[in-house]
Amino acid sequence: MNTAALIDTAKLLDRLEDDKELMEEIFVVFIGEAPERRAKITSAFKAMDMDALTRLAHSLKGASGTLVAEPLREASSALEMASRTGDAPGVAASAPKVIDILERTVEFMAGVDVAGL
Repeated sequence: MNTAALIDTAKLLDRLEDDKELMEEIFVVFIGEAPERRAKITSAFKAMDMDALTRLAHSLKGASGTLVAEPLREASSALEMASRTGDAPGVAASAPKVIDILERTVEFMAGVDVAGL
């Protein structure tokens, strides 16, 4: 996956009415929350706690949608649907993908020069 495709920064900046300071703040908050999100998803996945996975995936889907982070939104949506329906094989396929894309999205965010956009 092309890392530039992890977040549509042009679309996000447009959504934020070219407020680069706000974009930077959003990135900082998301990056700061990522370790806890990852840990909670990992824990719920290991326990196959479908209710927790549904809530966590739904929350991440919303956040990633706001960020125009489409790959993460799609992966979170797949995890949410699988956990909501009790689809253990679907969860087993989706949870590691969500964690991987979350990590790559955070790495991408950390490397974005928002002021240079």
